[in-house]
Parts: sequence; structure tokens; C-alpha cells
Amino acid sequence: MAQSGPNQEAAAMMSTLKHLAAEIGPRRAGSQAENDAARYVHQRMTEAGLTAELQPVRVQTHQHLPSIIGFSLLVTAAILLSPIPPLAAACALAGIGVLLAEATATPLLSRLLPQSPSHNVVGRRPAMGTPQRAVVFTAHLDTAQPTLFAAPRASLLQRQAYVFALNSGLIILVLAAVATFTRLESLVWIGFAAGLYLIVHLAVTLHGVMELPASPGANHNGSGLAVLVQLAEQMPALEQVDTWFVADAGHVTGMAGLRAFLARAGLVPQTTLLVNLEGVGSGAVTLSLLEGFARAVAVPRVVLGIAAEVVARLKLPAQARPFQQSNSSAYVALRARIPAITVHALDRRGALPNWQWTTDTIDAIEPMTLEVAAQLAQGLAQKLDQELVARSNGRTED
Repeated sequence: MAQSGPNQEAAAMMSTLKHLAAEIGPRRAGSQAENDAARYVHQRMTEAGLTAELQPVRVQTHQHLPSIIGFSLLVTAAILLSPIPPLAAACALAGIGVLLAEATATPLLSRLLPQSPSHNVVGRRPAMGTPQRAVVFTAHLDTAQPTLFAAPRASLLQRQAYVFALNSGLIILVLAAVATFTRLESLVWIGFAAGLYLIVHLAVTLHGVMELPASPGANHNGSGLAVLVQLAEQMPALEQVDTWFVADAGHVTGMAGLRAFLARAGLVPQTTLLVNLEGVGSGAVTLSLLEGFARAVAVPRVVLGIAAEVVARLKLPAQARPFQQSNSSAYVALRARIPAITVHALDRRGALPNWQWTTDTIDAIEPMTLEVAAQLAQGLAQKLDQELVARSNGRTED
């Protein structure tokens, strides 16, 4: 960030983060707090001279409702396994479909669930010359509702627990199909055991919704928003690259905001790079190699090559690892064939610190981590621009 010293940059981002996480507080999808955060980010972008808009979007309001429905269907299937096998099979199939859709960020059920109006914030700084590419920086506005699976000691097990729940559902489905045509006898207890595990999973989810307070959302994702605002304010216009700054709504409840932006922006996948800023407030700054909670999608090698050059040139303390603790904006973009990468920060275990948990407060934020993430994100856009300018100059000389 060229226009101010490192201490000033860190202080500015911490001030933004304090307003989001402490003054506005938890920002559930579709809530007044999420809309307040959107208006605050929009104001900052407008004051920075960007062409900025509040983009209306409807978002699902209950983060865990699809999972609760999916687990409930599977538990029902386990109960009906012996008395009504065909109905058990139908419930198991429906439950597996719901859980798979959630695990792969496919809005199968979320589109039918209760929704509320919210807003994306979309800012744009056009290239100084004829634009050849676009770089989209994203960070989500909303915060999460914790469950015990998000507790610091359990967060790395959440993915495995979810996969095991899906496998339990498959076991029940197979047993129900067999029981439709023959007697299961002792095998029915396998289905009941799978059902007991699913009851535990359902109970943990319901406990979080009813008993745990909302996450303050300092690291996830006030930190990403703070870096996004800093980039919008301090990053100069590039020669041949349009820069977009997108704060998207409804991320943890189906990513409706990001999908709405991608559908309306008219971006060309072949000339676009999406850089997702998520959980960049504590730990070691990390670039994603793979994205996706249940379905892994690789970050393109050309993007990783550019990122490696930026890290080496700026001498940044950054690493690269797979990012599968949750689905991200980069994952959705990659599935839409848009090159994308996530910049996040991980602790020594390889987890996002305080991710979706009640301890995700501003006291746990490390200003230097914010600064490194901002330098890395800006460096990616500038590197692309420099390559385009060099090619243009080469053609001119020829």
C-alpha cells in the first residue's frame, strides 16, 4: 500500500474492524446489522472516489436450517427403516440430497426457505487505459451462528463429521432399499446405529441455534472487510485492469449475494481473477491451493504462479495450503470457471483462528496479519497489470 506507512495502514484497518465487529457487532444474514455494515462499507467506498452501489439481494436468514432439515429427514428414515422401508428410502434420499447440496454450495433448498432483503456493496475503479482484465476483491458482510462443531478444538473435525453424517445417510438408504424387498433381521441395527449418530449431529446443531450467542465476526469476516475497504481507499487505478471491490451479503446462508453479483456484473471468466479475502486477521497468511468443503476444486496453476512471484518479490511471510474448512467465494467462482484464489490466515493447526466461534473478537486480531494480506492482495492485481503493460509495450516496439 503505497500512500502511507505500515503502522498507519494497520491502524486504519483496525479502526474499520472495530466499527464492524464492536460497534455494529454480529451481522447475521438478512439482519439490520448486515445492512448497517453494507451502508458503512458503501459510504467508505464512495468517499474514496469509487463508483459504488448498494445492490439489492434477497438472502436466506437461517444459516443451519437446511442442515437441520437434512438431518431430520435422515433420522426419520432410520426410525422408519423397519416398519416402512419404502418411506424410509424416500426420506433418506431426500436428506442426502439436502446435505449434499449444502456441502457443495448448491442452492437447492435455500431458495425455498425464508428470506430477507439485504444488499451487496459493489465498488469499481476503472482502468486508466483500455481495460484488458478485471480483478474482483471479495469479502462477505455476514457473520455466523456457532455450533459446538465450530469450537476451536473441534473446528478441524467439522468436515470429517459432516462427511460421516453423509455416509450414515447412505447406509440407511441402502438398508432401506434392501428392506423393501427382503427382511433385514439383524442388519437393521446398523441403520439404527447410523441414526443415533445423526441424532447427535442434529442435537449439536439445534443446541448452537438455541443456546449459543452469535459470533462477533471480527476475524470471520470483519478482517476481510477491513482489508477490502483499505484496498478500495488506498489502491491506485491500474493501467489495463479494472478493479472491483465487492462486500457480499448472505455468505454463510448460501452465498446468495455473491451469486447475484456474478450474475449481474457481466464479467468475462477468461479475463477475470477473483481474490477472496476471508479470515485474514490472525495467524499465518495463506493462499489456497484447493477450494471446497466436500467437492475439491483446484486453483489454476497460472494464478498460483502469479501469487508465488508476488510473495517472492515483496518478501511476504505467506504460505500455500488447501482451504476446505468451509466453502468460499473463490470456490463458487471456480465452479463458474472464473479463476479465483482465497487469501486467508491459519493457525499452527491449519485452521482459521476463532472461526465462527464466540471468541472471534477484535482482541484476537493481529494488525500485521491484516497488513500482509493487504499487500499480497494488492500485489496480485498489480502483477497482472504489469504483465499486460509489458505485453502492450512489446507489441508497440515491434
